[in-house]
Order: sequence, then C-alpha cells, then structure tokens
Amino acid sequence: MKKLKKLTPVKLREIWSHEATDFTRWMAQEENISMVLDEIGISAENIKTEDNAGNFNVDITADEVDRNIGTQ
Repeated sequence: MKKLKKLTPVKLREIWSHEATDFTRWMAQEENISMVLDEIGISAENIKTEDNAGNFNVDITADEVDRNIGTQ
C-alpha cells in the first residue's frame, strides 16, 4: 500500500482500490488517523475499528475530545 506523508488531494481509487480492505485499514493506523484529525482540528480518543453504532456496523468510531475548527 502506498504511504502518504501529508494530506494532498488524491483520486481515492488510485490509492485505495477497495474501501473496506484498503482505505479503512490505512485510516485505522494511528499515524494516519492522527494526521487526518490534526488537519481537521479535532482531538479524539477511544478510536475503534469495525465497531457497532446502534443498529449499524461502522468502520471507525471515536470520542471527540476537543474541536479547534474556526478558532484560528
């Protein structure tokens, strides 16, 4: 799988050919999800993959800790 160093616009299917087996596995890696959370200004904890959310199964869940959007 291709390793990205910073967030850049990409054509998703050129990097991750399959959402569940490629993108979700990439996003679930601590360094990658931390990079995305930093970019959008959110801190999170209790990050889980393949979790339940009510009646749904979801790829990734987390508890938001701090939001910095719009404060800069």
